[in-house]
Amino acid sequence: EGYRSWEYFVGLRSWLFPGFIAGLLKLGSLFSADPDIALLPMRAFMIATSTIPIACAYFWGRNLGDRKAGLVLAACVAVSTDLIFMAPHSFSEVMAANILVLALYIGYPKAAEMRGSRLFLAGLLFGTAFILRIHLGPAIALACAMICTRFWTRWLVMGAGAFLIVLLAGGLDWLTFGRPFHSIFVNVYMNIG
Repeated sequence: EGYRSWEYFVGLRSWLFPGFIAGLLKLGSLFSADPDIALLPMRAFMIATSTIPIACAYFWGRNLGDRKAGLVLAACVAVSTDLIFMAPHSFSEVMAANILVLALYIGYPKAAEMRGSRLFLAGLLFGTAFILRIHLGPAIALACAMICTRFWTRWLVMGAGAFLIVLLAGGLDWLTFGRPFHSIFVNVYMNIG
């Protein structure tokens, strides 16, 4: 069974991300019993997802300025020490941050590009970032308020995407811990209560 941190004994964290990582580790183990090789799919996945903030920085810079501005912003993000040192590690915090950046990029398009499908996808990503790291909840709520402002249809579409992910995560908690939304309640209780 291996080592498990205390968070999983008390049910503080959802099994969503560890379950996904376990699948990548199983895939690696099919190629070799050597841990350095077995870890390659997981590390490659984490490194690949760490390019999300770099790509978003490039497109933000290009949209606000030109191609050179995009390259400068992407280079600044690419040499960030946090990104460099944390990219290959399978921490839910790292994945949540990468997903949050993508959600912000998708959620903040030019006004002409504000479509329901884009808002729904942003909601799915915001919900995923929340499930992976519920401590991002206030920042996610503020970002959603800035995106949706006074437009209730935006709130409904983005909220539907986020609600779907949170609902699925609640079902996963029910399967793994015996209660829906167990990891969220325990996390709040252990950190605040």
